Amino acid sequence: DAREGGKLLDVACGPGFLLQAAVKKGLKTSGIDISPELIEIARKNSPESELTAGPGELLPWGEGSFDYVACLGSLEHFMHPDRGAAEMARVLKPQGKAAILLPNSYFLEAVVNALVKGEGPTQNQDMERFAAKNEWKMLLEDAGFKVEKIYRYNEFTELFVPGTWKLKSLKKYFRFLLRQCYPFNLSKNFIYVCTVRLCHNR
Repeated sequence: DAREGGKLLDVACGPGFLLQAAVKKGLKTSGIDISPELIEIARKNSPESELTAGPGELLPWGEGSFDYVACLGSLEHFMHPDRGAAEMARVLKPQGKAAILLPNSYFLEAVVNALVKGEGPTQNQDMERFAAKNEWKMLLEDAGFKVEKIYRYNEFTELFVPGTWKLKSLKKYFRFLLRQCYPFNLSKNFIYVCTVRLCHNR
């Protein structure tokens, strides 16, 4: 429900694909990423966006600067995710919305893997945290957000050949269908849609 002309910040924007899509929707866009190399790629993918290289725990914008804030699959990699979440809450307008995607430590396949192999969840990253649905909610609300809605998100895999309805892989397709049946609390990822908690001391 993003309004045309609204201001969006993508925290840990990577190569700028979300910014690129948001510009097409008529949004004014800004992005920050800790990697200068990725910022340079983002400049090519979304030249209309204001882009900055820097840590997500120290955002160079004033309080209430943005109508929308996104952080998709990155906060769990921050050195200090609590500070990163607090900074996102700080720069969000009182009536704004944030969308934050985070990984579940109790993803069904991870639970089975722990049962069978005794191994915890991992995506082979140098630094990554996992938490259960309400643990992430608590972190976000302690940082100054009010979680309005939580969505499940079970699959990053692109199922179809771009521009066609041809499946890339039957195995991936059936795995995708199976994951839609997982209990909500055992989803792979959660998307938290948040507003600023008005009683939060900003």
